[in-house]
Amino acid sequence: MILIKKILFVLLFFVTIGCIEPFTLNIDDYQKVLVIDGFISDENGYQSVKIGRSAFVSEENKYFPEKQCQVNVRDDKGNSFNFEEYTSGNYRCLIGKEYLTIGTRFKIYIKTQDGREYESDFDELLACPPIDKIYYEVQKHDTYDPINPEYGIQFFVETNVTGNYADNYRWNHIETWEYHSKYPLEYYFDGAIKRWKFRSDSMFYCWKTESVKEIFTMTTKRYSTKNIVVPIRFVSNQTNRLKFGYSLLVKQYSLCDAAFQYWYKMQQQLQETGGLYEKQPMSIFGNIKCTTHPEEIVMGFFYASSMQEKRIFVNGNFNFDIYDFHCTPYMIESDQLYGFLMSLQEIDFPFWILKTDHG
Repeated sequence: MILIKKILFVLLFFVTIGCIEPFTLNIDDYQKVLVIDGFISDENGYQSVKIGRSAFVSEENKYFPEKQCQVNVRDDKGNSFNFEEYTSGNYRCLIGKEYLTIGTRFKIYIKTQDGREYESDFDELLACPPIDKIYYEVQKHDTYDPINPEYGIQFFVETNVTGNYADNYRWNHIETWEYHSKYPLEYYFDGAIKRWKFRSDSMFYCWKTESVKEIFTMTTKRYSTKNIVVPIRFVSNQTNRLKFGYSLLVKQYSLCDAAFQYWYKMQQQLQETGGLYEKQPMSIFGNIKCTTHPEEIVMGFFYASSMQEKRIFVNGNFNFDIYDFHCTPYMIESDQLYGFLMSLQEIDFPFWILKTDHG
């Protein structure tokens, strides 16, 4: 009997590994779905809406903007705000603070070039409490290599939601860090070759700012206490972000129940790693529908939100090594340089040029 069990185990093992085969989707009638990304908030500046079309799996790095749309946002008090297209598929409007009051409800209307019309449900702008504190802890994470764990700092946000505040929240992050260039810079290309007009040594000390492409959400409905602590951004030592100086700007947004469910599902989707026993990708639908063609699928969620923000600076000496990253220059002969530069896309600008002793 024991022998039979061993044989069955071996057979099962080979059947399991034999079932792993690459799978390629073959979808002949795939259509690009309209995707609407935008919300109204009480923070200063323009309100923005981004409209585009979804890409097929093989078009991962492509974006298809929906141009020349008519975009209009209305509130429940009869006010109407028209958005202008300032770049392809990106629309904006400057709405006065007197209209962005707690309790006001907003919805969006869109008409595309082909005459199709879309609208969202109304969403209420709920109050958001201030961020009391942002802090971090040094953490060690296990990796697939037991002798090389990953170190870094885990940020936390602390907020007290006692009072007439929303029950649900989402956090966005903008990070800025200092890094040092290894090479002196004299020229750059942004459609034409230009000489750097400042001192070359000033470019040895650089700062980069970018949005964190992660989603963090939380609901306070399950909490008996109103003082909440939420883990947010983790910064690893496998990048050069912590080498010299790091800053994190945290924006805290209030969410209604429907908006929270949408962003919570998006967060779950992004956190899945694709393992054998993990959840399958889900279809996440928002609150926007096509009124002229009700059968059309529309992606995205339009909502209203109040915002509070706080920044933390990190200039610590850590007890772990930090990866020191430097770009590796392309080696290009001078007679091939022009053709190479002409092949660059605008997203690559500015492209820095190092002049060697060989010309």
